[in-house]
Amino acid sequence: MAKTKPVRLADLCDLVAEPVKPGARPDALYLGLEHLAPGRLTPIGSRSASGVRSTSSAFQPGDVLYGKLRPYLDKSILASKVGVCTTELLVLRAKQDVDSRFLAALLHSPYFVEYAVAGTTGVQHPRTSWTHIREFEAPDLSPSDQQKVAEMLWLVHEAISKSESLMEEAKALKRAAMQTLFTRGLRGETRKETEIGPMPETWELESIGNAFHITQGLSLQGNLATDGKGTPFLRTSNVYWGRIELQSISHMHIRSDPPPEKLLNKGDLLVCEGGEIGRAAVWDGEISHCLFQNHLHCLRPIDASRTDSWFVMAWLEEGFKHRNAYEGAGNRTTIPNLSRSRLAELAIPHPTPDEQREIVAILDAIDRKIEFHRRKRIVLDDLFKAVLHNLMTGEIRVGNLATATLIP
Repeated sequence: MAKTKPVRLADLCDLVAEPVKPGARPDALYLGLEHLAPGRLTPIGSRSASGVRSTSSAFQPGDVLYGKLRPYLDKSILASKVGVCTTELLVLRAKQDVDSRFLAALLHSPYFVEYAVAGTTGVQHPRTSWTHIREFEAPDLSPSDQQKVAEMLWLVHEAISKSESLMEEAKALKRAAMQTLFTRGLRGETRKETEIGPMPETWELESIGNAFHITQGLSLQGNLATDGKGTPFLRTSNVYWGRIELQSISHMHIRSDPPPEKLLNKGDLLVCEGGEIGRAAVWDGEISHCLFQNHLHCLRPIDASRTDSWFVMAWLEEGFKHRNAYEGAGNRTTIPNLSRSRLAELAIPHPTPDEQREIVAILDAIDRKIEFHRRKRIVLDDLFKAVLHNLMTGEIRVGNLATATLIP
């Protein structure tokens, strides 16, 4: 906790309870929990209160709205307009000489989130309460120091929002490029209708089973290594659309050398069997001697000079995620899954190797832009949390904040 004199949250703000009956303010702006994003200081949306069928709470510009339901979700924003909100949001009003921007940011402190979670009640719908969080202790900063902290954190928040916006723009660009490339090719060809949707007239269809060897990985079978030692082991949770995340990679203990086909090679295409079926990414050889889960299909090109794994990865994102070309591909069980035999039957477009590589190069350039903004956002998120953490612990002083040099 802070080395400076602590102050309770109740000394910084008041709980404001102004109930609004359904239909009393039909034209008012309405905020629900869905309009608040974790870790963000401003809402990500809103709607009209005309359709609200339950009692809500009124708020004013400058009020802080804090999500008491599932406080681990870290939802707290500063209101900029008059409106009403769900009663799952506590309306907190800063006291005189307290910067409301500082108050909103303070509620995103890792210490505060941990404190709020510790005071939850209920199992299915855990909630914290004003009675609990009002006792949270924070640094007793002067109004001028609060302003400095607020300006710093809001500058970081604006940079985060800008990175998110640029990332979404890049994703929209990629989506448009994929739609055009997989429909018209590189030469703007006349398209033809196929079983997987429209595609360039000169392209051929081929089944995945004819283009790839398909292997499923190993089951954990109680061999998960909890000490971080053992053989690296890739799971479905590591595979995103077009990207593999390695920070949370698991390890497993194995008693004998695994078969070569159970070890990943550079260029292997990994396809998820369950969950969001078809989610695919290419293994780029980031880790040597890496195994993979039995809920992942490993597609290894039969002829890598003829079939580009990165091209097929991009097509699977288009076909599964956007075009819905493989509706009903998952076996009809309680939890839909994409069996090896069903995957092998799926048709994929197969242009010339040169055209595959050129399309991959175009999409890769956009992916690099998306990845740049994604990583920048992660850095800024970490910076936001680090500043709050260090202020709470007294590890840095307000006078040492230098906003101009902190923004990447």
